[in-house]
Amino acid sequence: MMKIPLPMLIALPVALMFSIGPLVLAGNSQEPGSLAVAPFGWNRVVVVHAITALPLSWILSLAASRAWPMLRRRWTVLLWTIAGVDIAGLTIFAGNFVSQELAAHDAGSITRLVLRITWCLLLQIPWCLAALAMQKPEFVSPADSNINLRYPLTIANFICWSLVVAIVIPISFVNGLTASQATIAREHWRALRIEKARQIVLRLFDVGSTQSLGSSENNTANNSHNNMMQRDILSKQALKMLNENVEFLSTQIKALRAGALTESQQLLLGKYYAALDRNTQACEMIELLAHTNAEAAVTLGEIEQRQGHWQAANQWFIKAIDLARQEKSHDPDTVAENKKLQTFAYDALARGARELKQFEQAEAFYHEAIEELPNRAAHFHAQLALHCDLGGRPAEAIVHQLKAHELDPNQHSAPASLTTKIFSNSTPVGIFAPAASNND
Repeated sequence: MMKIPLPMLIALPVALMFSIGPLVLAGNSQEPGSLAVAPFGWNRVVVVHAITALPLSWILSLAASRAWPMLRRRWTVLLWTIAGVDIAGLTIFAGNFVSQELAAHDAGSITRLVLRITWCLLLQIPWCLAALAMQKPEFVSPADSNINLRYPLTIANFICWSLVVAIVIPISFVNGLTASQATIAREHWRALRIEKARQIVLRLFDVGSTQSLGSSENNTANNSHNNMMQRDILSKQALKMLNENVEFLSTQIKALRAGALTESQQLLLGKYYAALDRNTQACEMIELLAHTNAEAAVTLGEIEQRQGHWQAANQWFIKAIDLARQEKSHDPDTVAENKKLQTFAYDALARGARELKQFEQAEAFYHEAIEELPNRAAHFHAQLALHCDLGGRPAEAIVHQLKAHELDPNQHSAPASLTTKIFSNSTPVGIFAPAASNND
């Protein structure tokens, strides 16, 4: 059995480190929130490309060292080390300019894929050549090797298979990531988390996903806001709209902060901060209001949930329900708004309980909601049906779905089409949603 030389054992981890690290660090100088330099977009894409490019880097280095024996002389170790460090440093300090060039030339997905692979090769090959130069001659061409790489056809065969690995696996991974992240971006946009949606769309543009999923300029003009979110999240028109939304929110924040604020303006300012993912400022703006205002309490609870503070969020949702119940207004609009707030709060409480693995408590919140809000009973029975179905209790799920259909046949279908994929649009999607997120 062929022994693996010590220089190779050292060089491969070093090559990985000097390819992953610089590409991640280069992203820090890009737009805030981006964790990897374009055209990678996400740290996970960097890792996949770096790992799958490593066999190709090694076999190309081996082929080059055999074609030009001078490349594996001992004195070249220092040369390759300097080259590896220089390329890594150039990536860190100047890599962000690549995104500007890609945008300026409207580069497609294939160009971006080739650039990702080539970039990883440039970062890894110097370290592979350094390892080959450090090896003793017998390790460069072992006589007892099962696969003798002295023959050009064998080397070509290895190069082809390594190239397949470096291309096919990243394409498959990026395609799956694109689909999941586009869904998440739509959910963020629908929930008015504008900055989070924009950051994901920017990353999707980075990896070139827009080339296959974007729509033409001619038909986007006729799309409604909802159609834009559903179908064209990866179009240039969608990104333009998101950028305009961010600019509008920033302008509104400046205008509101310029003068004295009423309670409604203070709440609105907090919502604007939350839409821009400035959660700390949003909480500071809303917290005092949340003790006396049901809408402010719901908003604060939602902000806490976005940050994963489930216990704190549930406390604010309970507070919101109590405040809404205390409202004695007979105005139909006010009454309807209070019912809507309570419905959202109960749904959010159930979601928080599930996130905390308190499944019985989540079910209890639904039953309490049915008692307190009988006119919304159909909605909560439908949510109970999904809750039970996801919990492996199909018989109870059917009972609740039948009840929901009986109470409101226009909004809720019969249990034959019961789905376990997502909750209704009016319910925060929780742990049953796709696991991928905007953060690495």
